Amino acid sequence: MSRNRGSVLLVTLLATALLSSVAIVEATHVSMELKWANHLQEYRRAWSLAWTGLQVASQELASDPNPMWDAPKENWGQFSQDPTELPSGKFQYRIVDEQARIPLNSTPVERVALLPGFTLPSANELVSRRLEGKAISHFGELLLLKGFQKEALPDLMPLVTLYGSGPVNINTASAPVLTRLGLSSALASQIVQLRAGADGKSGSADDVIFPDVTQIIPMIEAKSGPLLPEDQTAMGNLISAQQIGVRSAFFQVEAEGWANPHGVHKKVTAVMERSEPNSKPEVRGWYED
Repeated sequence: MSRNRGSVLLVTLLATALLSSVAIVEATHVSMELKWANHLQEYRRAWSLAWTGLQVASQELASDPNPMWDAPKENWGQFSQDPTELPSGKFQYRIVDEQARIPLNSTPVERVALLPGFTLPSANELVSRRLEGKAISHFGELLLLKGFQKEALPDLMPLVTLYGSGPVNINTASAPVLTRLGLSSALASQIVQLRAGADGKSGSADDVIFPDVTQIIPMIEAKSGPLLPEDQTAMGNLISAQQIGVRSAFFQVEAEGWANPHGVHKKVTAVMERSEPNSKPEVRGWYED
């Protein structure tokens, strides 16, 4: 009789232990699902906050008090180090002029051949693709061009853009970009220094703006003296070929969102085209991190 009671007790204990284990596993599973659901909700909030940053940036670009030219001293070029706080988290955005770089899909073959990574065969193949309506839409496609030197791709990317076919904006282009366009290193440096104004800082109130292409050479000479004949010829050729200008249509916007309470982060990058002054920009490219 006592043996039977012991067996029943043992079975009861085993059953209780088994049920406890099942309950623990189930509780752990439910806890993990709740954590995942909360993380997913925060991720969605972070994405929404980044999207808010893009919308604010879009409105910034649509409001253009100086439609004849674009430069970092305008509101779009002012980057705030402090994110905007909201009850659900915070967001931040930064706008960069996409036309501060050379448009790879419209630049003449002789200029392309001088860019990092390109050889004459790869430059010719790029132009042939254009004629077939196959513009480069991703930098990875360059690796398929015969003779392209892939190790030079990191040096190429800061110099060129895959968007638009308009002129490079002289108010925003870097000295390396201006040099790649055919200007001398000395002239490219003079232009960047002139733009920065007396304080030497781009994007500040005393920046010098080129308001029109016809003013580029006179303004440089007024500041630095007469241009060398070769510099004047090079600049004149760029202006007449409409490869250099003072206004931009394409901008890159980087927007980030951080969701409360754990700071889940989301970053999106969009290339926007503002086709007309004071018009809402259209998204032409999209990347997510």
